[in-house]
Amino acid sequence: MTRPEAPADAGRDLRSRYTASDLGVFTCDEASRFVPQGDGDPQTDVVLAWELLYRLEPELYDRLVGAERLHPVS
Repeated sequence: MTRPEAPADAGRDLRSRYTASDLGVFTCDEASRFVPQGDGDPQTDVVLAWELLYRLEPELYDRLVGAERLHPVS
């Protein structure tokens, strides 16, 4: 039997992983695109949470998207 790298509960929901304080990672142009009203909340906006994951934890992002199964093109 193999053990996972981390306990199952360590893979918490992506939206709870980041807060509004993490939005400072965006450039001005990115902020105007991803947070146009200036009040983005990654805990309610999963697209914003994915963008933060991509920028703040690129290794984890690569692992997650690399493991994603895509449907073959017909």
